[in-house]
Amino acid sequence: MGTYDNALLDLPKRMTRRLSLPDHAAALVSLPLSSGGLSYRPRKSHADCAFLVSYMHTAHHFPKLLPALAHRVPPILDLVPATGMPPPPPPPFPQAALAARAFVRVTASAPLVRDRVTGWAPVLRHAQHALSAIVTEAETQRAVSLIYALDRPSLPRHMELYHSNCGDAVILAMVPSDPATTLSNKIFETGMKRRLLIELTPVTPSERRN
Repeated sequence: MGTYDNALLDLPKRMTRRLSLPDHAAALVSLPLSSGGLSYRPRKSHADCAFLVSYMHTAHHFPKLLPALAHRVPPILDLVPATGMPPPPPPPFPQAALAARAFVRVTASAPLVRDRVTGWAPVLRHAQHALSAIVTEAETQRAVSLIYALDRPSLPRHMELYHSNCGDAVILAMVPSDPATTLSNKIFETGMKRRLLIELTPVTPSERRN
């Protein structure tokens, strides 16, 4: 998982001609276009949700379709500790153990996932989309907090540019088809830096103080 996600970050690094991305820029990369990001979704943002929902569907249907195997896929909430409670014994079957680990990772970054799973109806409809939306919202809030930390209260220029970028979910989704809609490499690089709130011209800390 880490190899794919690291390779995904290499794209915006090359686009902005940087060896590394600051934390706020790396957080923006994975956000949807409508949230001011690039919509480069890393595996960590959706793989756990996909596996978790697959397991939950299996746990829901096995008692009816394959009752002899139902004990291999107990309900997900039976595999993880309730809030403030000690953890249950490790699941004896690998699929259940993997699902429990996925649940722990997802809820660590997006705690509201637990509330949604706890209150779900027996029939799980659009479950993966719902969980992914919760995770995306948590990632957006984290990015916003990092951007907020960049600004002085009297001059929230990064936050203002971020909100401006959120209003443009079209340009990066377009496919250039003629010279009028084609950007030069230099203009594209500048646009990507502004999208990720990266300085167009690097400055030293002493220059910032002056």
